[in-house]
Amino acid sequence: MEKLYEAHLLSVCSALGGFDTVELDNGKKQKKYIIGDECYDCLKDLKKFLRQDDANVEKHVSRALGSWMIVQKDLIPILIEYKDNDKIAMAVVEVLVPLTWPIEISLEEIKNEDQDLPSQLEYLISYKEAIISTDALNALFEIIIKPLSVSYRDRTYRETALIRLIFLLIRNLLCIKDKEASVLTSTDKLRRSTLQEKLMIKLQKSNFIELLLSFAGSLDETEYVEWNMLILEIFYHMYIGRDPEEILSNKHVGLSHKVTELLKHEQKMNSIDLKKRYSRHSRFGGSYFIEFENGKKLNILQSNAINLSMDEILDNNKKIKPKIAKKDEKYLYTKRITDEEARAIYKSTADLFVENCFNSFYTSIKKDFDMQRTKVREIDYIHFIWFCSFILKYREYAYEKASEEDKLKYSFDSINSILNVKGLLFIVYRLKLYQDEKKWQEIGLTLYCLKYVLITLNCMSDSDDENYREASKNLQHNLYYEEETLNIIINLCRNYKTRNSNKHFLRNLIETIHILLKMLEKFSKENKYLYTRKQKAIRKKNENESNEVEEEEINKKYYEHEFHFTNVEQKFASDTIINTYIYCLEDYKSLKESTIHQITKMFYRIAIKCGLEPMFFKLSIFELFNRILSEKEILPNSQSFRELYEFINYIVNSFFIYLEKDPMLSIGILFQKSKKDCLEIKYGSEYFDTNKEEVEKKNSSDDEIEVKAGLSKNEKLSVAISLLKENKKEQYIQWIKDTIDKAAETRDIINYKDKEDEQSKTEKQENTDYVIEPEDDNQKVIMEKDQQLRLLMNLLGFKEIKEFESPENENENENENDLIEKNVWIIPKEFTRYELMETRKLIILYENDPIELLSKKPASKLIRKVKKRGQRKRVTHRKSNGNGKGSEVITTDLSAPYILDEKDNTSDSDDDEAFNAFLKREAELRQRTYEKHEKIIEEENEKRSQALLKREKILKNIETKINNNKKSRKTRSRQSTDPIEIPDGNNALKSIEIEDDNNDDQIETIISPKPTKKKLLKLSEMNIISDEDDDYEEDTTTNDNKNISQELKLNDNLTTTSTNKNQNIGIAFESDTESDSDFEFQFKSLQESFSNKKESETETDILKLTTLDTTHTDNNTSNIMEFKDFTNSDINNNKRKIDESNDIKEIENNIENIQINSKKRKKMLIVESDSESD
Repeated sequence: MEKLYEAHLLSVCSALGGFDTVELDNGKKQKKYIIGDECYDCLKDLKKFLRQDDANVEKHVSRALGSWMIVQKDLIPILIEYKDNDKIAMAVVEVLVPLTWPIEISLEEIKNEDQDLPSQLEYLISYKEAIISTDALNALFEIIIKPLSVSYRDRTYRETALIRLIFLLIRNLLCIKDKEASVLTSTDKLRRSTLQEKLMIKLQKSNFIELLLSFAGSLDETEYVEWNMLILEIFYHMYIGRDPEEILSNKHVGLSHKVTELLKHEQKMNSIDLKKRYSRHSRFGGSYFIEFENGKKLNILQSNAINLSMDEILDNNKKIKPKIAKKDEKYLYTKRITDEEARAIYKSTADLFVENCFNSFYTSIKKDFDMQRTKVREIDYIHFIWFCSFILKYREYAYEKASEEDKLKYSFDSINSILNVKGLLFIVYRLKLYQDEKKWQEIGLTLYCLKYVLITLNCMSDSDDENYREASKNLQHNLYYEEETLNIIINLCRNYKTRNSNKHFLRNLIETIHILLKMLEKFSKENKYLYTRKQKAIRKKNENESNEVEEEEINKKYYEHEFHFTNVEQKFASDTIINTYIYCLEDYKSLKESTIHQITKMFYRIAIKCGLEPMFFKLSIFELFNRILSEKEILPNSQSFRELYEFINYIVNSFFIYLEKDPMLSIGILFQKSKKDCLEIKYGSEYFDTNKEEVEKKNSSDDEIEVKAGLSKNEKLSVAISLLKENKKEQYIQWIKDTIDKAAETRDIINYKDKEDEQSKTEKQENTDYVIEPEDDNQKVIMEKDQQLRLLMNLLGFKEIKEFESPENENENENENDLIEKNVWIIPKEFTRYELMETRKLIILYENDPIELLSKKPASKLIRKVKKRGQRKRVTHRKSNGNGKGSEVITTDLSAPYILDEKDNTSDSDDDEAFNAFLKREAELRQRTYEKHEKIIEEENEKRSQALLKREKILKNIETKINNNKKSRKTRSRQSTDPIEIPDGNNALKSIEIEDDNNDDQIETIISPKPTKKKLLKLSEMNIISDEDDDYEEDTTTNDNKNISQELKLNDNLTTTSTNKNQNIGIAFESDTESDSDFEFQFKSLQESFSNKKESETETDILKLTTLDTTHTDNNTSNIMEFKDFTNSDINNNKRKIDESNDIKEIENNIENIQINSKKRKKMLIVESDSESD
């Protein structure tokens, strides 16, 4: 700091005031601090100086004020003497808060030479000691009472700021840590090492603790919610480093117990040392030599060598490497309480907090966390988690030591705000977050909190109150339902690094795993069906137009699995986890007996329950076991150590048993072992391979089967069930029924119930797919290979999907994209409980009463293999050499015409790159060809649909006209007796004779439905059909028209017409108007000659048209010409009818051609496609 700046700062401090002798009312004189005239302005200037000092790392102003002892000599006296002056008191508090602010520096700031960190810490401790040794806290309490006495709505901003400043000052004093001191240090240092306890006593006497408790118990109210984070910090720093067990323990009893343990340990060490004491001989008496097998000798000069083992003799002269210093635990350290008065204050404050404050305190802070308010800092999460774990631990110890009357205030209701699903998910989420960020100190703290949550749930499950037991069961189910929770803890143990973590974290982790497995094993035994939800990541690669992979989409899905506790134990059976536990066991001399028991229990689960004893056949493990057994006399003779000794003996005996069978095992102890290696050591590789072959033979071939077509879905189901029964696989049917029962149970658990409170509604889960988990490896192979079982599962609606999961023994440095792909069977979430139970009833029905078809044929005759795409057919040509002696065989693929030729293709068939490029090009060509054919098929289908619509329209019109014709024929039969008049050119009438087969009489009739003019159609172009036929037959019409045209060949000579008087013809009439169109008649004519007799017995009714007047030949010619003109106007109508019949046949032919072409294209696609799947 510059001298000018320092002089200005000193002048400001000098103007604050000073001590002066004042005469009291009783005549006595006393020293009293008198403020200067500009004291308030000087305090404001100091505040400005400190504000500027915040930006500097060196903290020149703070260090200068600390060296001048401004706090002890000026600020505290001003605060005590002028506490009633609100203006001066608030100015003093505004200066004290930045001066006592805790030091928050990073590693880079510590390395800065300009920063005098020890001196700053010394100043802070001196400030704390000065405030404790005076009445400053009493003055602060009187100052804060004034704004608190004002109602919340009437309180000004200045009054609210004063409350916050005083709370910040209390927080700052609690943040200042005491110095560590031993018994041999000076009195001054020993006094400074207990300032925190003295501060607690001072806060209690000044009523600040009661004020803080009242604030904590009212944080759920609007008036106090703004102080929740500050109150959290105060209580965190108040209890950090304090052990609940020590707070609740009796000082004299605790010390006597520790002294007794130390004396016992010392006696055992002395008894061992007696065996290793030096002999009475001189130093030359300890001269020895060791002779090795190769004849070499090693001289040893050690006086006590006769009492040492060979290893101790050889290692005597070795240099011991210094151990790497581990980081101290940041949050879970403990410090002994020396003052009984402070211990009592700690206890009473914690009791009141648990009884009255914790629920409202937890709810208010958790709400701000959930809403992510701006005032929440990352460090607040740490403080909150630590304080919750402290309260849970304190309540547990207090409940155990309390009397029956006092147990009510430590009941589970006092901490029920954290014992819900949201509280559990919050802890698990923070644990996963810190694990991803690799914050090991925070992981250890969160794990510590989770441990005491589990302990509390375990105590609730053992409670006499049924409500507590039910709540514990519900919470445990929600905790175990997420499989990710178990995986987080397993990964913590697997990924533990001995160089980066401390032993305190490891012991905490081992204890948490032990409690979790113990509770989970008990819970799985009590509940018949237990399910867990597992998250699967499905990665999809996006390709652009140039077939380049751009990004991967990760879709997360959840699947339900049936829970088996043995599977959880198998997850812990890995070499990395065993190494972690062995690393902790290295400190067996200093470990607690509870930790020894937890380590032994985990070894027992892996070796005995999982049957993997060979995992412990390692040289480093044997060396540790040997050390433990050699120091058996020194170690305590407790139950936990006796369990450890028994396990060590079991492993060593097992090793020598397997060593006799396989001598190569002596070399195998140098390497790690997987689960497969352990099974080979136990059962032998031949047995392992034989067992695998037997399981594969048991199952059917890989050819997929299906039920033949023509049966309904239920009938196919009956065939599949009967097929399993024929092959004596009834156990598969029973397994399917049990699986359906279990899936139905999950639907029950997931469905909501009536009349539930809001808390239970948050604990429900959505429907998820039920994953069918195989019970063992044999069943897994059966589900993959047994096609008869797969047929039944497919017919039941089960689905086989692909899933991806990370390998079990993954490391941090491994690529995250290395996922294991496997197929799993699921029962889709769309199946309700009712549908599943109906399906089960259907299986039972067909199991006992199959369909009738199965009584005639066995089920094996009703199935067939699913045709798979085989290898691409290859066409072989033989090319003759010309001389007939030999031929060259040329084999080509059918897809060869579609494969592009490239000159850079290598001729070597073993070239993988060329082969892969070939497959890629062929796949692209197949895809393009497939898309092209699909487009053509879609167009033809559209044409086909339009043609069908047109055909239906035409057929409808024809049907309408045929019905009209039928009506007209009925009308014609009724009017057959009327004569027909044909007007000729001279307006004369010619008659038409109708000759009946039964009567030879000629009847003259005139048909006149309406008085309209009739037109005679042209006979050569007229469509004539039989009365009995309602269809348009093209061939018959053509033949009839030919006969009529032959009959009506008219010559230019009119005389020829007169000779053919009896010529038979057929005619039709059509009205000019639309109303007469219904009276259209068509007749059929037959050629008859007058030379033969009448053959009317074999013919139908024929209409004969003869001319009535043969004498007028001149009129005949004109009549014929008029006949032709008369029929020209009606030719188009008959052509339209013929065209409609032709259109119908043309449409039918087109449809047949389309169907034939589509079949040909499908065959072409099958030939062109590749046999291998994409």
